[in-house]
Amino acid sequence: MKGLTLITKGKNTCKALHQQLYDLLGDRVRIKSYFIDGNISNNITDELIVISSRLIYEEAMKFLNLACPVIIARRSINYHIFPMRRE
Repeated sequence: MKGLTLITKGKNTCKALHQQLYDLLGDRVRIKSYFIDGNISNNITDELIVISSRLIYEEAMKFLNLACPVIIARRSINYHIFPMRRE
């Protein structure tokens, strides 16, 4: 199974974004989540790392394995307003 790690600043954002990712991706991707203000560990490794905003990029990079691909989320989409088909 493919893996994705989410990095956020705070706990509430982490919970909300983790749930949104799970709602969109379901059981197709294993999602791990960490927040800088609490439960983050060192040398985080995954197939893709998503940092929740550019504001925390520099701080988050201190905790990541630099060999891992990283993307920065630029916006949030309320997927409830779009019809989606899960397969």
